[in-house]
Amino acid sequence: MEVRVNSGFLMKNTKKESETHPDYTGTWADDDGTEYYLNAWLNTSSKSGSKYFKITRGKAKVPRQDVAPAPAAVTGLDDDIPF
Repeated sequence: MEVRVNSGFLMKNTKKESETHPDYTGTWADDDGTEYYLNAWLNTSSKSGSKYFKITRGKAKVPRQDVAPAPAAVTGLDDDIPF
């Protein structure tokens, strides 16, 4: 599904396996076009009983190209370390 800038979508999470997994998942596109994971949980207010969504934006789906890559693994370490 194509996402326009400054907009997104949520769909029912069909892979939910525990209560901590979001009820809905989707994508949000920032004003620079970067797409992020979007998660939502359907909750009920303990005070009013009204239903509401708790929404979080996750990591970028595709890392930005202007960010330096992670450093390579360190080699040549001493193998005599006892742990």
